[in-house]
Amino acid sequence: MLVLSRRLNEKLLLPDLHVAVQVVSIRPGQVRLGIDAPPHVQVLRAEIAGQYPPARSAQPARQAVAGQLNAANASVSLLRRQLAAGMIQDAQATLERLARDFSELQGELAAACTPAPPTPVATRQLLQPLPTEDVAVPVVKEAALVGSRV
Repeated sequence: MLVLSRRLNEKLLLPDLHVAVQVVSIRPGQVRLGIDAPPHVQVLRAEIAGQYPPARSAQPARQAVAGQLNAANASVSLLRRQLAAGMIQDAQATLERLARDFSELQGELAAACTPAPPTPVATRQLLQPLPTEDVAVPVVKEAALVGSRV
């Protein structure tokens, strides 16, 4: 775990996720954080995280795309050998298969890059203040951390 100190109005940035976390108020026993994140980034308080479905991971999609690109590269190598050997009909069949593979890859990549729609209930809960909170400071997404746990 990385432990950082921040003062009032200072931010932490998670540039790969396009997320900023800002300390918006400090009180005895309570720190209020403002979280600015894109809609597809799921932000939940730890105590309620089990109530919501986990966010989709991009890792399996990346591995699938990498495997398909390797297969396509092998097909291109085969196509070159077929053309060099004058195997025109075989080269045409390889080229058609390669075009079909690229079309499938393009569809899978588009599906993998489409962010999951936000969960409306989770979004509403994040935007609603806790009953004991002061709501004078507007933030995009807000989570309260009670106490100082490491």
